[in-house]
Amino acid sequence: MCHVRQCRSHELRSKILSLHLLLSILQNAGPIFRANEMFVTAIKQYLCVALSKNGVSSVPEVFELSLAIFLALLSKFKMHLKMQIEVFFKEIFLNILETTSSSFEHKWMVIQALTRICADAQSVVDIYVNYDCDLSAANLFESRSDRASILSSKPQEGLGPFHQSPKKEYRDVEEANFGM
Repeated sequence: MCHVRQCRSHELRSKILSLHLLLSILQNAGPIFRANEMFVTAIKQYLCVALSKNGVSSVPEVFELSLAIFLALLSKFKMHLKMQIEVFFKEIFLNILETTSSSFEHKWMVIQALTRICADAQSVVDIYVNYDCDLSAANLFESRSDRASILSSKPQEGLGPFHQSPKKEYRDVEEANFGM
């Protein structure tokens, strides 16, 4: 029988290993794999639900891997996951950026993920066309732009030694995203 601490540690290691394996599978998915209806259905029914749970994890490594998996899904499976992408943006990304109880580290990882998304011009256009121009969808591009603007204009409290100049880093992100 294991102690509670050991069991949790084993569970966490298992979760992290599983997330690494899923990330590798998604990043290396070829066209046949990406078009397989059974695989796409499994992503929608199981992986996206698991991502929504792990996407709010307080464990930085789990959170970071969840973001990486989301970016892989966005890159390789976005044509199948319109509703799931919208939910992830609204419930995870924007919620973390808006919530004062979210750690700076989590907010910073979300900003880095958004920066990676915005580095691909086609992704920005796709987000705008598929969400902001769709009357039944959320205005993801507008919301993301608003949050980036708010975050770039005010430094976070209690950063400690994690980052030396958050205001400069936020400006760098804003410049990368908007060419300002």
